[in-house]
Amino acid sequence: MVRRLFSIVIALPLLTGCPEGGYIRENETVNRWIYSTMEENYLWSAEMPGDWEMHVESHPETFFQRLLYTVEGQIDYSDFYSTLYYTGDSEYFPAYDEDTEYGIEAVTYDFGMGFYTVSVGGLVHFQVAIVASGSPAYNAGVRRGDCFHTVDGRRLAGDSELISIMENQATVEIDFFYPEQKTVTLRKAYYSENPIQYHTVFELAPVTGYLSYSNFSDGNNDSYYTQLRSVFAGFVAAGVENIILDLRCNGGGELTAARKLCSLLAPPADLGGIYLYKERNSSFGVPGQFESETLYGASQMNGYNCGDISLYILTNKGTASASELVIHCLRPLYDNSGLKFMHLGDETEGKNVGGMMFANSRYEWEFYAITLRVHNIDRVSGYEAGLVPDRKVAEMDTENPLLTEGGEYVCPVGDWGDLTGDRILQATLDEIYGYGGWASLVPVEDAGDGTTRALAAPVSGVTATEKLTVKSRPLTEKSIRTGW
Repeated sequence: MVRRLFSIVIALPLLTGCPEGGYIRENETVNRWIYSTMEENYLWSAEMPGDWEMHVESHPETFFQRLLYTVEGQIDYSDFYSTLYYTGDSEYFPAYDEDTEYGIEAVTYDFGMGFYTVSVGGLVHFQVAIVASGSPAYNAGVRRGDCFHTVDGRRLAGDSELISIMENQATVEIDFFYPEQKTVTLRKAYYSENPIQYHTVFELAPVTGYLSYSNFSDGNNDSYYTQLRSVFAGFVAAGVENIILDLRCNGGGELTAARKLCSLLAPPADLGGIYLYKERNSSFGVPGQFESETLYGASQMNGYNCGDISLYILTNKGTASASELVIHCLRPLYDNSGLKFMHLGDETEGKNVGGMMFANSRYEWEFYAITLRVHNIDRVSGYEAGLVPDRKVAEMDTENPLLTEGGEYVCPVGDWGDLTGDRILQATLDEIYGYGGWASLVPVEDAGDGTTRALAAPVSGVTATEKLTVKSRPLTEKSIRTGW
């Protein structure tokens, strides 16, 4: 399971040191800090309970939960993203590293993969949905589409067992059975995930650029953004007329990175202009007072923005937060410019809010709180239940499972850019080139040279179900660490 929490910490000068003896642990003192910070910054601060002082001596976790906004019977509209963390626990993993230029390194500590749970005829197996670049799984050769059902020598019955193992164990041994049999030992480690998973140019008229982008992080000293601009410079040099942006399993990340990607993709006429509005507690429900954010200007994007192109964005249920922002905020710009914009795949998660991480040097607690709601150029938000694609395409053909030579049923998904096994990418190319018009892009394969694996025909009457498990990142504008 991929843990995704990225933030930018701005280190503010301490007004004084911590008291002798270390952190202050009294519940009331901690809770009053939590309340005052939430009152100033929380999107729904006006809705926080008025009787909070009656509970100020309760445990901080209980107190924090009482402050969160809820709408009875409407889970999509409630706040289930704001989270309190106890940093005094040795199990706690901070979201930043203060040794970097910006006070943070977007690092993660886990195995580095998300997965599908596939059930066929009562038997369950797991298929890798995404592998974070630089992670233990990636370095061990695990790739999207790899299938397994056995961990530490035991066949698992469901995803709850796998999630528990992935969260609580530092080492696992996984036996993969498709597309090849292999045993991989993984050990959790710290790593920084480059969001550029894969990119290429399909050199068939009209020339099409393809980018799989897994998270929104600028990297140290803008290193990831520098690489991203290089990718787009290559698209410009190739004269692309279409761009396919693959945001499947992209759970979001930093608002600054979303702004940069939107600037690379926006119609040239909109560069330097407003592309989104932020609704805050000070402007709650008053569109005329929303805070605007602009794209980078034409001079900053010269040589990187691809001009008037057609844009195709691919999603699944793991697409969330900053990824949804890109779709929601670019669509009206394309519509207004008369350019084609198409969303394909599955519905997204529905996270139209963003927030900040708050920490205080006196306490062993930190929290992420929702501080804004995203609106597009038309001051429209409203995708709490997810963004619905223009063309819905299932990632797996669950109606026609295939039987492998080893006697296991699978519903294959291709790795990024795999034209032979990626149903959503194939459907997108059909939209661009006409049905099957892109066939010349697929290399001739010989089942005898190891490039393909023979599969039996679909088994009649056998169907499968699938469930995607990829943890989304909060949309983070910045984080604040204070002293007293």
